[in-house]
Amino acid sequence: MPERMGITCAFSDFCFYSSRVKFSDGTPEVTFIDQEKFIRQLSDLYPIHQIVTRLAIEYFLVQQGLGLAKTSWLKSLGAGLWEFRIGPSIKGVLKKVSKENLKEVPNSKILIRVFVSFKDGRILLISCYDKLRNGGGTRQEKAIKAARLMLLIYQGRS
Repeated sequence: MPERMGITCAFSDFCFYSSRVKFSDGTPEVTFIDQEKFIRQLSDLYPIHQIVTRLAIEYFLVQQGLGLAKTSWLKSLGAGLWEFRIGPSIKGVLKKVSKENLKEVPNSKILIRVFVSFKDGRILLISCYDKLRNGGGTRQEKAIKAARLMLLIYQGRS
């Protein structure tokens, strides 16, 4: 498994080569609704934000799933659409993942939103949005509407 800033990350590198990933430890299967679009959106993030987002998906979303709904990490947007909320700082997120010395890690802000859904024991990754770069308001509402539409189309296919 590759290491990023002293943190082993299986999800980060290997699951982006397949549209479905099943971990051997019994955690839920991760399915991309539109893998190409998701990876393109992720690639548009700053490199450090890409790493933190991938780590947060693996260490929080995959491990805890809907259990995160009791926390500030996961917010229901209704009709089966959820917002996985990564932030508010890079160092703050990484401290929850690693016991390594993070002195070299910047303590800059990060506000990434990953739109997800849960179905039959699977986590559906829909899209991601950089709230820090793009702001909230109208742009974020458009991203939510697009994610909602992608989920509806996917549900119609499956």
